[in-house]
Amino acid sequence: MTLDTQFLTMFTMIGAGVYVGIAYHTYNRVANFWAGSSISKYVLEIIFWLLQAGILYGILYFVNEGIIRMYIFLAILCGYAMFKALLEQTYDRWLDKLFKIISHIYRIIARCFYFMVIKPIMLIVALITFVVTKLFLLIIYMVKWISKLIYYPIHLLFTLIYKLLPKNVKKYLHHFRQFCSRIIGKD
Repeated sequence: MTLDTQFLTMFTMIGAGVYVGIAYHTYNRVANFWAGSSISKYVLEIIFWLLQAGILYGILYFVNEGIIRMYIFLAILCGYAMFKALLEQTYDRWLDKLFKIISHIYRIIARCFYFMVIKPIMLIVALITFVVTKLFLLIIYMVKWISKLIYYPIHLLFTLIYKLLPKNVKKYLHHFRQFCSRIIGKD
């Protein structure tokens, strides 16, 4: 390995250490939203570190064909320390702004979805309910009107027939009505 490759490897691994610091800081901020139980936190932590090891080895493989030396670990540690000492507070403020922007975008999308999808569906359902209710009431009104229309001539006919009946038949019908009323339970 040439001296140029060693310098390139060392500076790249310092940059990779800064990347690990950024990734770990972001992971700690976001992991609170994901993990519910302690087992899931451990699983997420293991997956995170395996992913970071794979990314770091991929960078190392690209730079110097994957040759691991002791100074590579020191360079990663130096880059991580540089992030913690110099860049963490700035990155934290930037991450807060990014989370606020994402939160605002999410709220805008949620409101648009509500007003473009949910609200029209609710209005359509309310309109259908209103129309069905009014149609039902119209049908009931029409049935009542038709029944009155049919009942009135029949009632007139029976009243006329009743007036034409002799007195003894009327008396018999009166007793029959009382008998039926007792059976039904009305006096």
